[in-house]
Amino acid sequence: MLNVTVFDVCCIIGLDNTVAGYADCFAQAEVTGRRLLMLTNDDLELIGINKLGHQEVLLQSIALLQALVRLVCYLYFISRHEKQTA
Repeated sequence: MLNVTVFDVCCIIGLDNTVAGYADCFAQAEVTGRRLLMLTNDDLELIGINKLGHQEVLLQSIALLQALVRLVCYLYFISRHEKQTA
């Protein structure tokens, strides 16, 4: 399994340096990939991300990441189903 850091995710989803700088906040709060996908505005405030505009950008990016995870899971399910029925 890949060891993907929060900083890696920031780069992958194209966050600019303004909000990618919050990677340290995520790391200090020990935000895992699974937890990252479930963050809310309140969670962001608790880990030190207080600027509303930055919260909005991060939450939009997290929503895109959630959609990507759902797509990957769907494609994985389809490929396994096709192998089983072949």
